[in-house]
Amino acid sequence: ADIYDFGIMLTGGGALLRGIDKLISERTGIAVKIAQKPLESVCAGILRVIESEGRMGNLLQYRGR
Repeated sequence: ADIYDFGIMLTGGGALLRGIDKLISERTGIAVKIAQKPLESVCAGILRVIESEGRMGNLLQYRGR
């Protein structure tokens, strides 16, 4: 519901592909925005996850083979 209400926010290197926002919007019918600083926003998001590790329980634990 949030995506339909607020649209898609593109971050990371893929967001820098010229016209990707328009293509996704045309194909999905959902508004698409590119973060002001797509590469930095990925780093900021990872930092928030690391800082909230205690509240996420074992969600972040590696489950390798």
